[in-house]
Formats: sequence, structure tokens, C-alpha cells
Amino acid sequence: MGDYKHYYDQAGWLSKSTFFWARKYIFECPKDKAPPSKFNIEPNLSKLRNHWEEEKAKPNPSFFKSLFRTFWWSIISSQLGFVIDIFSQITFGILIGLLIEFIQSENDDKYLGLTYASGTIICIIISLFARQLSFFNGQISSGIAKQAVLNLIYDKTLRLSHEVINSGGSTGKIMNLASGDVDSLDMLSMLNFIWLAPIAAIGVSIALFMVIGPVGLVGLGVVMCFSPLQTLVNFMNYKIKSLSSSHGDLRLKRTNDVVEGIRVLKMYSWESTYADKINMTRGDEVGMNRWRTAIRSCNMSFCLVTEGIASLATFATYVAIYGEVSSSTIFSTLSLMVTAQFYLTLILPFASELIFSYLASCERITTFLLEEEHKKIVQETFPGMVKLENVTAYWKHPRPGVIDLNEFHLNNVNLELQPGDFASIIGKVGSGKSSLLMTILGEMHIKHGHVQRGGKVAYVEQEPWIVSGTLRENIILNQDFNEDKYRQALENSALKDDVDRLSSGDMTIIGEKGSNISGGQKARLALARALYSDADIYLLDDPLSAVDTKVAKHIFDNALLGCLANKTRILVTHQVQFLRSGIKVFKVDNGSVYMLQNNEGLSEIQSPVCVDNDLVAEKEEKLEELETENIHINFSVYWRYFLKGWWWTLPLIIFLYPAVMLAYISIPYWLVHWSSQSYDMQQDSYYIEILALIILCVILLALLRNNIMSQTLLSSSKNLHNEVLSRMVKRPLTYFDKHSPGRIIGKLSNDVSKTDDMIPWMFTDFMQCLFITLGSVLIMVIGNPWIGLIIFPMALTLKFIFSRSIDPCHHYYNQMNSSKTPILNHFSEALYGIFSIRCYDLADTLTMSFRRSTLTASVNFFNYHSCMRWMHFNSDSVCAVFIIINVFASLIMIDFLDRKLVSTGLSLILVLAMDLVWTMFQFSQVQTYMASAERMLQLTKAYTENYSGPCTGFEIRRGEIRYEKVLVNYGESIALNNMTFTIRGGDKVGIVGRTGAGKSSIIQALFRMIELDSGRIYIDGVDISTVPLSVLRKSLAVIPQTPFIFTASVRYNLDPYGYYTDEEIWASLQTAHLHTKILTLEGKLDAVLNGKSFSAGEKQLLCLARALLKRSQILVMDEATANVDYETDLHIQNAIKTHFSLCTVITIAHRLDTVIRSNVVMVIDAGCCVEIGSPGHLLKDNKSKFFTMVENSGEQALMALQKAAIAQEIGMGKIVNS
Repeated sequence: MGDYKHYYDQAGWLSKSTFFWARKYIFECPKDKAPPSKFNIEPNLSKLRNHWEEEKAKPNPSFFKSLFRTFWWSIISSQLGFVIDIFSQITFGILIGLLIEFIQSENDDKYLGLTYASGTIICIIISLFARQLSFFNGQISSGIAKQAVLNLIYDKTLRLSHEVINSGGSTGKIMNLASGDVDSLDMLSMLNFIWLAPIAAIGVSIALFMVIGPVGLVGLGVVMCFSPLQTLVNFMNYKIKSLSSSHGDLRLKRTNDVVEGIRVLKMYSWESTYADKINMTRGDEVGMNRWRTAIRSCNMSFCLVTEGIASLATFATYVAIYGEVSSSTIFSTLSLMVTAQFYLTLILPFASELIFSYLASCERITTFLLEEEHKKIVQETFPGMVKLENVTAYWKHPRPGVIDLNEFHLNNVNLELQPGDFASIIGKVGSGKSSLLMTILGEMHIKHGHVQRGGKVAYVEQEPWIVSGTLRENIILNQDFNEDKYRQALENSALKDDVDRLSSGDMTIIGEKGSNISGGQKARLALARALYSDADIYLLDDPLSAVDTKVAKHIFDNALLGCLANKTRILVTHQVQFLRSGIKVFKVDNGSVYMLQNNEGLSEIQSPVCVDNDLVAEKEEKLEELETENIHINFSVYWRYFLKGWWWTLPLIIFLYPAVMLAYISIPYWLVHWSSQSYDMQQDSYYIEILALIILCVILLALLRNNIMSQTLLSSSKNLHNEVLSRMVKRPLTYFDKHSPGRIIGKLSNDVSKTDDMIPWMFTDFMQCLFITLGSVLIMVIGNPWIGLIIFPMALTLKFIFSRSIDPCHHYYNQMNSSKTPILNHFSEALYGIFSIRCYDLADTLTMSFRRSTLTASVNFFNYHSCMRWMHFNSDSVCAVFIIINVFASLIMIDFLDRKLVSTGLSLILVLAMDLVWTMFQFSQVQTYMASAERMLQLTKAYTENYSGPCTGFEIRRGEIRYEKVLVNYGESIALNNMTFTIRGGDKVGIVGRTGAGKSSIIQALFRMIELDSGRIYIDGVDISTVPLSVLRKSLAVIPQTPFIFTASVRYNLDPYGYYTDEEIWASLQTAHLHTKILTLEGKLDAVLNGKSFSAGEKQLLCLARALLKRSQILVMDEATANVDYETDLHIQNAIKTHFSLCTVITIAHRLDTVIRSNVVMVIDAGCCVEIGSPGHLLKDNKSKFFTMVENSGEQALMALQKAAIAQEIGMGKIVNS
């Protein structure tokens, strides 16, 4: 960042000590270019990496040890101020007892009283600075460690083997590491309390021995007994959290499936079933969380009276042995117990819980860092040459001496290409074509043979890798920009016209995974990237299947035979019409590869003939703006959130909070009253019994109050999630088109996590601290009414501090959260495009980009904690001023006040000092986390599709479909323009037209996925708008354009309702030619699938099996055979012909040989049905649009399709080969 120097680096020691430098972030909210110098990544990362390499060489490596060795001194030294804080609090405890005794004894030595008062004030001030600086330095040290760990994990991600990346759930695990395990390192410095707590225990023990003698160890022993109990409770909490997390992970996985596959779910009318399944998992998750919440509530309640119980045991023992107890002894002991309780029962157990959590996180990070890395298996040779000798390659690492016949592998492959050769790879779906390219790239595991490859490689994937950024950035990928080469790449990839149509041109932002561009545009963008790279070898995995004939011919002639004429090209394709002499053709069949001599056998392989589409760029979108959280959370938000839970508990809660407060402040008052009694009266067990009764009341009331409050809030979270999810799956598709999956999942993961974990705990704790603070102030004001004069200005000052700092705090908190999104996107993009990253040698480039993202995150992390610490330091300072005035005012005016009440108020000073700051902190946190609740409450009012309808008994019998003047608008463009047509029951209808003509809109309107602006659609004479939405969609069958596999068993993917028997499922799989594949899977029908289980073609076959099971009277196929070879296409068409012979079948396809088998063809243009008739009839008219489309495919294709149309009309129903 050049000479840029952060405000913190410019500040002097006094400014740093008082956080005066942080005022800029409160009053100006500047945008920093870089964090302070201590956040420099490379030195810390280098140390951590070296320590990990040393640790990795050991038999049982531990990342926790590497982390400790790297950062131990910075973490420990940042917390040394707490040692000063401990002894300041101990000294304060002794002095406040002496001060109270001085007040009660009516001693006239004012100088002695002033000495005690001055000593307590000095202790308060020292503790203020020591505590605030230690907290801040600890947070910053933790942030530095977190930054280094995050970069280490990313570096490892780029080196992972494909086997690790493609394993089920690996992406989720890595994302959880980056977002969950690493995020928790924010509080790494809290581990210091493991050694600070014993120091506090020793210091308090010595002080108690001085104040009350050996009896003081009784009370300390009670406090120390609570410490292991708290630790055990926290360990139980951690274990329950682990169990709860497994349910949460499953919930999120299923939610992700719903969001990713929402279009398929809606078409099958499965959305409510999946939502119910998620809600069942949610119920299990909340059930575990209820135990955690109950444990936390009990913990919170006992912490409230720990010092009271310890004091009771101490004083009862003391009185039994010595007979009389003085005021100084009582209140010094009580204050010391408060210090012991803070460090031993609050902080130490919390640190112990963190230890368990960090050990588990570090164990997961250790496992990840030990994962197998990608190894270079390709031998270098001269540029442009590719040679495979007797290569046997597996996706999974083959075990020595073990041959798994069920596992797919390439078998004894021999292939040799010289520089400039053009090779084409053909074969059936799932035969191993892509695996061959992966072997050449060096990604497969080689069991036998050698792979040689020379020079730079470019790779075009079947599912192109798109990064978030501009179209130009996606093409040049951080290479030097060359205008001529860039324009040529656009022209040769047929992308230039698309770019010219965009208002922002090549500066248009491409959404997540290319969400705002078409499949053909993605393929051509990946091709343009490859062309721009100027490589020696080009590996092209079926890019022509995503485009129409005209564009495919342009790419083939201008790119493959044009600018790449002197390059080595390996093209995977089903479009064999492009294969000509001079192109080496290799056929892949079940893992075996052999060369077709003189292209023999190609004439037997039918080529798909496609519609001459002019691809139109999809509607341009800009990157989604990050949602800003509402800074000012109104009371109505709390009220509406509360009403989502156990609202009927409200009267009881209103009663319990004041009751617990009064019972709590009764403890010090009773102690003051007891200590003022004579020697004989103090011996009466009555006082001990009343004290014990008060403490018991506090415990019981607090247990009841805290559990009711926290369980009510958890119920609100559960009910709110279920309501949001149920409404979300019923939202129109436009919502899912406009919002990325990551953004939607974030609302049901991050927000739910906060409403589950943080709000019940923090809000309950905030309310407890608030009422303790109010009670302390109340007793002080009653004891010294003159203090009431400063309550109002103090409250105004605190309000100013809070209101002035809360906006910047929330602003930087939002920025901090927002800056995590690019980091997670880096991980997502790296995992999604790891093959392209290695192929284009982008690891260093992406690493530098990731470093910049983590620096930005560190800036926001530092700014947020700076603002928070400014707020806490200043509010703590106001509290200190209030205490100073209270102490001196009480001392000066003691002759006019009730000494018991004054003493009671002074005894609560330490409690007030701790709880006031904690109350403000908790309130700021509650406000922050309630933004999540508010967002979810807003989602409960979201617009949904209309699922109701009067025609509940709807059933399709004939399958007749009629459109009457149907008008559909997409913004300013018309999708369907007064479209009118009729499809008779049992017709086989093929729909063709240019991209954007309205073909898919016809289907979406039929399924009511889009709303009609006007017009009607009828099925068997029934207006479908009167049919309940779920009834309508269940009555229709579909094979969608984009197939989707849910992370679930094969059986659940086909039949989530459990309607069909195994025999019926196997029959559908056999008809779909997928049963052989399923038989090879472990578990067969119970085998769990994921998105990488099947190839694109196999996914389409699974969708066919779904349709076969459904047996609907109407079947819709939307580009269902775009990604399959001709033979597989023929299998699908024959299955449709056999099993849906009496049904209405609507086929949208750009393959004309698929459409020609229909008995009716509809030509769509500009949202209108411009032609409708039999294929033969339309082809007889050489002026028809359909004839023009066929004619543009070539003379040979025209003749073949004319013969096919004639055969169709005379009932042959077969494709005639050319």
C-alpha cells in the first residue's frame, strides 16, 4: 500500500491507552486502505507454515501445537494487563471493606476515610485501563492468528487432489473450516484465562487469609468447586453442540439442495415435501439446542449467586468459630468473592470450553492439512505433443494389488498426437471421454503406463468455470491485456455479438457461476478464455453441444480450423458431422480407447441436427448489492419476534425479572443489617437462615426466569425458521433467479445460527445484567438521594456514547461480515474450478487475490473492534466517574444518610463496575444479532405463489392443452404475445424457435411458474388458474433442461413420497438405461448421490426415470437430450414412444432430428406461434420457417429429415439414416 500509514500506527502511547485515536472511526468512518502494520500476512504465515512443516514430520502431528508455537508470545503478552487487573480488584476489595467499616463505625478521622476512598478510586482507574487494553490487544492478536490460518488453509485447498475435492461433502467441510472453525479463532486470546485464573485464585486466597483468616478458604473452596462444575457443564454443552451441528449440517445440506434444485422441485411439486423433511431435521436440531439452552440458563442462574453462596459458607463458619464478624470483613470478603467468581466460575470455564472447541477445530484443520495433494504425473516433452503409453487410470487412488472391477477406469490407453494434430473423442454417455481429458491434464491416478505432454495447455470444461467478475476478467484471467488478441478471441468464439448487445459491454458483471448468462454463452466464454491464452494444447470437452448448428459451425471453422490450425486440439463431441479427413477420431467405450482408421464407422453414428438459433445475451445483471443490516432495531422487532415463541409466558417473565432483582439486592442489605448487630445478636442462626433463604429464592427464581426466557426465544427461532422456509419454497421463481443460492442459504444458515445460539443466550444474559445494574443503581440512589442528581446526566452521557458509537459499530460489523463473502467465494471458486486453475497456472494469481481479500477483512475486523473498544472504554470511564462521585459524596454526606443503605450501595460498586459495561456490550451484541431476526421476520411477509384453487378434484384424462391469448411480460420484453393454439390429447408436439423466442416460457406458463398478464390456459377444458398449484404440477411430468440430483439416496431422488415399490423403481431405471450404473454403486438404490455422481447425460437419464415412474398423461421435455450422444437420445425417444404412446408429449429441442419424430411441430417466434402442423406438411412448403431452419442445417440433413418426416406420417416412426 505504498507509504500509507494506519491511524493506529500514527498514534502515541497516550492516544493508544485512551483509545483517543479510534474517535476517527466513530465520527468519520474512514475507509482504510490497509490494516495496521502488525497485520502483515507474509511473516506470520511463513512462521506458521514452517512450524506446521516441522510438526507434519512427527508421527502424530497437531496443528494446535504449530499454532501455539507461532503465536504464543503475542497472545500471552497481549493479556498481561489482566494480571494488573486482578491485583487491582483484590486491593479494591480490601479497601472497600475498610471504607464501609469506616462509614458504619462513625469514625471522625476524615483523612482515613479519604485515604480508603482514594485507594478504591485508584484501583478502579487502573483496572479500567488494564482491562480495556488487554481485551483490545487480545482481540487484535487473535485476528492476526486467524488471518494466517485462513491463508494456510486456502494455500492447501489449491494443492488438493481431485479425489479429495470430488469426495462427497468435501466442499461443505472446507467451507465450514473457513467460516466456522477459523472464525472462532477471534477469541483465541481468551485461552490466557487458563493461566490467569490460577493467578486470581492465589491472589484472592492470600487476600482472604489477610482479611478473614483461614476461614476465607472455605468460601474460596466453594467458588473453586463451581469451577470444575462449570467446566463439566461447558464440556457437556460442547458435546451437545457437536451433536446439534450434525443435525444443522444435514439441514443446511438439504436446504442447499432445495435452493439449487428449486425449479425441479416446483415442477415435480416436491417443494413442500422437502421443506417438511428439512423441518423434521430442524426439530431434531432444536431439540438438542434446548438442552444446550437449559444448561446455559442454569449456568447463568448459579453464576448470579456464586459469591452469595460462598459468602454464606464463609460467614457461617466464621461466626461459628469466632462469634462476631465485622463490616470490613464481610464486604472485603464479598468483593473478593466477586473477583474469584468472575475469574474462576465465568472466565475459566469459558476458556475451558474454548479449549475443547479449539482442540476439535484444530483436529479438523490437522486432518484437512494432511489430505492428499495433487501430484505431478505428466512427463514433460516438446511443446504440443501428447502421448499416452499403456495407461491405466483411476479416479480413486488404486490400492496396491487390489483391482476393483466395479470402479470405472481407463484401461490400457495408447494415444499419440504430434504438434498441430486435431483429434476428436467420441463415445456414449459415461464411456470415459472426460476421464481421458483428465488423464491428459494429469488429474487421474495412473496405475500403469506413462503420460507425456509438452507446452502450455488450455482447457474448456463441459460445465465451464466462471468466476465472479466482469466478462473481460473471466476471459483474460489476469494476463496482460492485448486488444487485438482479445477481439480475435471474441470473434472466433462467436461471443462478439453478445458482448455488443450488453449495455456495459465486456465490463458486464458475471454473477455467481455465471448465473446471469446462458449455457451457450458460458461455453463460448470458456472457449474465448482458451483462445486468449495462446496455448500449445487445447482440450475441449464438448463445447459444441451447448450451441446451435450455426454457432457450432462458426466456432469449428474460425477457431478449431482457423486460429488454432497449428495447435494440438483434442475435441470431445457428439457432433460427428464436423469430423472430416485429417482429423484423428478416437472412440471411447467403457474405458477403452481405440482409433477409428480412416474415420470408419462414423457413417453409422448419427449426428444431431440443430435449430439455427441466434443466441441472444441474457438480460444483463449487476452484482447483488450486499444487504445492509438495519442499525436501529425497533421495539416492534423484539415484540414480533417474542410473539413467534411462547408468548403466553410474558406475564410470568414480567413478574420474575423485578422479583429476582429485589431478591438479589437483598443479599448485601441483609449482610449490612447483620453486621450492624451486637455480638450476641450475630450469634443467632436466624440471620444465617434468612441469608440462606434469600439465596435459595434467588436461585429458584433465576432458574425459572432464565429458562423460560431462553426457551421462549429458542421457540421463536424454531417457528420463525419453519415459517420462513415454508414461504421460501413457495416463492416465485423470479426470486430465485434474482438472488444467488449463497445469498439465500446465508439467511437460513447465518441468521438461524444467530437466532439459535446467540439471541437466547445473549438476550437472557443482557436482561439479567440490566436488572442487576438497575438494582445496584437503585439501592445507591436510595442510600444517597443526592446521587440521583447525576443519574440523569450520566444516563445522557451513556446514551450519547452508545448512540454515537452504535452506528459505526454496526457499519463496520456489516463490513466485517460482508468481507467474509469474497473469502468464501474464493474457496467456492477454487473448489469448483480447480482443474482450470491448475491448467492455466492461476494458483499464484488467485493466492494474491485471496491475500488482498483477507487484508480487506482484517481492516474491517480491526475497525469494528476499535469502535467497540472506544464505546466500552468511554462507557467504563463514565461508570468510573459515577463511582468516584458516589464514593466521595457518600463519605462527605454520611452524617445525613442512612449508613446501612449507603454501605449496601458501596458494596455493589464492583458489581456495578462490571455489570454496567457488560450490559452495554451485551445490548450492542443483541442489537446486532436481532438484525438477523428482523431479516427473517421480513421474509415471513414475502410474496408467494397462489397454491389455492377451487378445482381440487382436477385429473387429466385426455391431455388436451389450449392456450387462449396468453400474454406474459418479462419487464419491458414480451415473452408470450397473445399466444393461441390447441394441442389435442395424445399429440406428440415438437416446439422449435430461436433462443428467446418464448419456447421455455410456454412450459413455464403451463406449470404456472410465471404469472400470466392476460389470457387463459386450459387442460381438458379446465382453466388451470382454478386448479390448486400442487395438484396441477403433480398431474404433469417433466424432463427439465437442467437436470438436478439431490444429495440423497437413489430411491429418494426418484420417489421422495415413497409411493412406488423397488420393482417399479428398478423397471424405470432399466427403461432409462441406467440400471447398470446403479448396480455398480455401493448400496444400489440406497446409495447416496451428489452432483458429481453422474455425468450430464446420466443426470438426464435419471430425470427420464422420474418421468417414467410418474406415468402422467402429459409429459414435457425441455431440451432433455442436449447433453447426450445420438444413441442415448434414441434410447430416450424410444422409451418415450413406448411408455407414453397414448399421452400428450411436448418436446422442446434444438436438435431437429428429435423434433421431427413428433406428429405436430410448432414454430415459435417473438412470443407467437407462427407455424403449426405436421413436420411433413411444413417441410413441403419451402417458404415456411421450419423449412428454412432445416435447410440451414445443410442439404444432407434436409434430405434425411424429409425422409424422417415422411416415415413419421406413414406411421413408421423411425429415423432414416442418411
